[in-house]
Amino acid sequence: MKTPESLGRYLSDVITHFKAGDAIELIGLSDAQKLFVLLGLLESWREAPPEARLILVHSDAKQLSYWHELVMVNSELVQPSIEIQAQQFWGFQRYLQQNHLRGPRLNALSSLSFRHRRGPVIWSSFGALWQTVTTPDHFRSACFSLAKGGEYDLDELIQKLQERGFRSVQEVEEVGQYAVKGGMLDLFSPAEIMPARLEFFADTLQKIKLFSADTQLSTGETEELCISSNWEEIFLLANRRADAQRLYDALLEESVNAADRQGVVDAFAEGHILQEMPILLPALRRGSAQLVDYLRPEDRIIFLEAADGALARFTQSFERWEKEYEDDQQQKRIVLKTEAHFLSPKKIKNRLAKFPKIEFGLNQSQAESEVPKLQTALLPPPSWKLPLITTDKSAMNRWISHLEDPARSHQVVLLVRQEEHMLRLRSVLQHHNIEYTQTQDRLSPAMFEPKKAAVTLGLGSVPGLLWDEVNGVLILPEHIFFGEYFLAAPVRKKEAKNAFRSFQELTIGSLVVHSDHGIGKYIGMKTMDVGGSTTDFLILEYADQDKLYVPVYRLSQLQKYSAVETEQKAPLDKLRSQSWVKRKSRAKGAIKDIADQLLKLHAQRKLSERIPYSSMSDMYYQFEADFPFAETEDQQKAIDEVNDDLSSENPMDRLICGDVGFGKTEVALRAAMRVALDGHQVMVLAPTTLLSYQHFETFSRRFKPYGVEVGVANRFVKADKVKQYLERFKAGTLDVMIGTHRLLSADVKPKSLGLLIVDEEQRFGVTHKEKLKEYKANCDIITLTATPIPRSLHMSLVGLRDISIIATPPMERLSIRTYIAQFDVELIKKAIRHEVQRGGQVFFVHNRVQDIMEMSAYLRTLLPEVTMTVAHGQMKESNVESTIVDFIQQKYSVLVCTTIIESGIDMPNVNTIIVNDADRFGLAQLYQMRGRVGRSTRQSYAYFLTKSQLASNEDARRRLEILATHQDLGVGFQIASYDLELRGTGNILGGQQSGHMDDIGYELYLDMLEKEMARLRGEEREADIDPEIKIPISASLSADYIREERQRLLLYKNLFSATSSAEIDRYRKESVDRFGDLPKEAYNLFQIAALKVLLRQLRVEQIQALRPTLFELRMGQLQASQIKTLTEACAKQSRILSLTADFKLLVNLGDKPLEDPMQRLIEVLIPLTIT
Repeated sequence: MKTPESLGRYLSDVITHFKAGDAIELIGLSDAQKLFVLLGLLESWREAPPEARLILVHSDAKQLSYWHELVMVNSELVQPSIEIQAQQFWGFQRYLQQNHLRGPRLNALSSLSFRHRRGPVIWSSFGALWQTVTTPDHFRSACFSLAKGGEYDLDELIQKLQERGFRSVQEVEEVGQYAVKGGMLDLFSPAEIMPARLEFFADTLQKIKLFSADTQLSTGETEELCISSNWEEIFLLANRRADAQRLYDALLEESVNAADRQGVVDAFAEGHILQEMPILLPALRRGSAQLVDYLRPEDRIIFLEAADGALARFTQSFERWEKEYEDDQQQKRIVLKTEAHFLSPKKIKNRLAKFPKIEFGLNQSQAESEVPKLQTALLPPPSWKLPLITTDKSAMNRWISHLEDPARSHQVVLLVRQEEHMLRLRSVLQHHNIEYTQTQDRLSPAMFEPKKAAVTLGLGSVPGLLWDEVNGVLILPEHIFFGEYFLAAPVRKKEAKNAFRSFQELTIGSLVVHSDHGIGKYIGMKTMDVGGSTTDFLILEYADQDKLYVPVYRLSQLQKYSAVETEQKAPLDKLRSQSWVKRKSRAKGAIKDIADQLLKLHAQRKLSERIPYSSMSDMYYQFEADFPFAETEDQQKAIDEVNDDLSSENPMDRLICGDVGFGKTEVALRAAMRVALDGHQVMVLAPTTLLSYQHFETFSRRFKPYGVEVGVANRFVKADKVKQYLERFKAGTLDVMIGTHRLLSADVKPKSLGLLIVDEEQRFGVTHKEKLKEYKANCDIITLTATPIPRSLHMSLVGLRDISIIATPPMERLSIRTYIAQFDVELIKKAIRHEVQRGGQVFFVHNRVQDIMEMSAYLRTLLPEVTMTVAHGQMKESNVESTIVDFIQQKYSVLVCTTIIESGIDMPNVNTIIVNDADRFGLAQLYQMRGRVGRSTRQSYAYFLTKSQLASNEDARRRLEILATHQDLGVGFQIASYDLELRGTGNILGGQQSGHMDDIGYELYLDMLEKEMARLRGEEREADIDPEIKIPISASLSADYIREERQRLLLYKNLFSATSSAEIDRYRKESVDRFGDLPKEAYNLFQIAALKVLLRQLRVEQIQALRPTLFELRMGQLQASQIKTLTEACAKQSRILSLTADFKLLVNLGDKPLEDPMQRLIEVLIPLTIT
């Protein structure tokens, strides 16, 4: 075939073959051209009939995700997509939590089975294409539909779900779960992309709502719902014994431990959901097929590589699985043969040859004559005289010269990979007076159309140059312009839901703080009738077993008790004693002192002035471009805030919070570079030798190409070397000095100190902090901390302390693969060997000092070839530091340690952690430990080992399940952050304040601090009023309406902490959405909550019903404007409103009985709140 004259025409030829269903191989394309063609094919697929399906395939799971994300960030297509990967069934991969793989695969099978609407684009690994599934007929027969208006028996429907492998839960969050909520049923069908909420009246299905698994709120309605099996097939309860016998017979053919075999078979026969079900499914299926058996003639497959190369890689995996299967048999584990789960490579080869596909080949020799070719794929026109593509610092200057060249005849489109980088390129072009325009176009054929301007800026993440000779357009990605390696733009991931916040964790036995009575213990909830009113009360136990009954409408007075010292058990207060009053008063005085101190410091810095730093230069932007990762939104915001500070006339004093590896150091590096480029010096202080050592390594590596000189002073550096560094620092020939408290000595005298960077300031001693104050008075300050602070404290400090929070993890990080298994010698050996053989290192956490040396010796006997060392909390600090430095320098491959793993140290080469006795740890501890790995772009692994099966310990099993389900980096940070925030608050406000937090509880302390800060800012705040409501009415949330006590408690807390009617309305709508129409008692509760909001605004201390339509309101202290509003209202509505001599407001709704007197009372009071 004749070679097309342009990339656009080449794409047109490919699309013609694609639509015709021809088998073609595309050869000689660069990755950038491959991306361009892929985007064009996906754009053309929008014209395909809705019943057609498209599958894109790659043999490497990481490459599949890479191309999937590259297409997503460059495409404006709204068509949904799903990514499916092959599951692992042998060796230690069997312990990998793979629940997240099941949902997308079942969704893909459902999309291929039911063609009534346009389906998602399926991105499949080569292995997933050939993984064994049930036959299309059996899959379809296991599915059923539910239609709005249909009649369904709820009990029968639940049995159908159970026969299809659905699991009963309190709240539906994952595929294959259901929850019964009175007359509603929540479920998440594998055939759907969202969970559904079914609302019944008797047996009639009135509504089918789709809802978000994160918020649990509905997002829309549908007329019909498809329910597919969570096990691909249906296993009727009536046939369960026969199915169990088939399973038993299949396992008899394998060398499975007899007790394990019988246990699994019995559990299945009794209807339990088996953890081993994915492994056992082939033995239970009534027929087997592969995903390709679901395809039809109108479907299309695109191989993102040569198909024979994909098969070769799959063959290697298949051979490895066969060896692992043999090992599993020797260990008598529950296992089935390799060909039970995957088609053999030989059979795949025969089938591959028979169906049409597009494949991206490697070279021309693979192509047949009729295959479209682009023979000049890697060579732009020589007449364009493009600069050489290099990865050095001179690249930018060469490209600028090219853009400035008046002889250049072609147009250039400069692409930045993310919006945040647009400013950088604009600044460089403006600095060199290069005119440009900006386009909103994404990478597409439209980008090759002739432009009005010679240079255009656009958004796109492209691996290399693209050009169109016919139209004379060159597409130049930013990484080539700056001489960097390609880094794909990040796909913005949704923020993880933190379901572990304070009041939601309230359980029997939890300590709580009552604002009037102090620390008590929550022992349950009880519905009681008091004075004609029926409502729920929380029962609190105090010292001497005294009880306090708190009505739910007074829940705003309660907080869950949390202390900075989390291990501390606070003593219960005595009711009616002065101890609580005194502690609260002391805390209030301390809060006033710290607030005054913060205000004074802030005022001093605002009165100080210095010359602003120069604007960012080309060299600064080149330094930015050197950063080998994509900035997260939080990180970019922090960088921008620091640059704004440096550009202002007031000295900077900014705190940057973020977990280790989240990018705080890069923020500090950019500030340091800007200061150094202006001729000033930078000092970096770290509390430990380890941290100073690591900062020195990082700063030296990043600054070396720019001639910025860096020195270090700590106990690892010889005295004469330190002396040389300090002399140069004094003379001004050393730009950056890094060290421990050694830098606070009298002989450290920088010539022109511009910026002080302090890491973990709270870990310095009192004397050192006093010395720091001297420095702080004369230069810009950045303080770094890895301990998060709560948003409420951040907001309280707005205007008094400049804080940047980096709460999102780096985009390039891979999820940490999490395994949960019993203590298994073979598993430990394989996990450690796997990491060591790829050049990595391992943490082995054994949290018992008394026998840690024995564990280390035992591991050495298992793996004599692996170097190991030990660190624990009872060693001298200097010995621990030396050991960890040796480990960082890779003198050892395994660190056997307690939980003292240094949280501030970034160890990107450690990508495997094994935690022994994992069931002994709390959820936050487990997350924090797992977060010690996964700090590079390499795949990381976490193994949580237990002594025995967890069935007997429900709490431990649930903790580990949560951990395994949420494998994304950042989720751990958020779930563990509540514990950490307590420490973070103490760190920022000082150790003395931590004691007061422990005295009165963390949340009450924050509440008092917020009020004090508002007072200092001049914001008028009236004293809180908690109105007493004496109205005989039944108002509660019954267990029939909201089954789970935790959810009822949380709704009570939210309702009676609300400050506006809009909040009450929102909670009302959410409750109806999640739990159905409000019963009478629940409706009354919402009315009471709405009334309470109004009473607070009116400063009413008590409301009492004198009769069903007559109410007396006792007022608190009122402002003149409120008194005026009341008197005027009484004059205008004298029949309804009147004031008594002692200034009580009477509301008379008439003599006739009202259907809803509460609603009428609310309507009367609303106008009175408007002053």
